Amino acid sequence: MAKKKRTASKSTRSKKSAPMRSFRVEKDTIPFMYTRPTIQTLYWLLLLTTIVILEVWILRAQLDVSALSNYVITTL
Repeated sequence: MAKKKRTASKSTRSKKSAPMRSFRVEKDTIPFMYTRPTIQTLYWLLLLTTIVILEVWILRAQLDVSALSNYVITTL
C-alpha cells in the first residue's frame, strides 16, 4: 500500500497576552518647565527675526506710499 503524503501545514500558536498591570504614576526624569536650547531653538529664532524684519520693511514701505499719496492728493 502507498502511504498518503501529508501536506505541509504551518502551525499557528496564539501568543499569550501580557499580564494585566495597573497604571502607576511615573516620576518625571526631566522637569516640565525645563528649557534647554537646541539647534531647533536657533532655527526658530532666526525665522522669527527674519519675519519681524520683513514685517517692519513692509510697514515702512506702506507708510512711505501713504505719505506719497497724501502729498499727491494735497498738492492737486
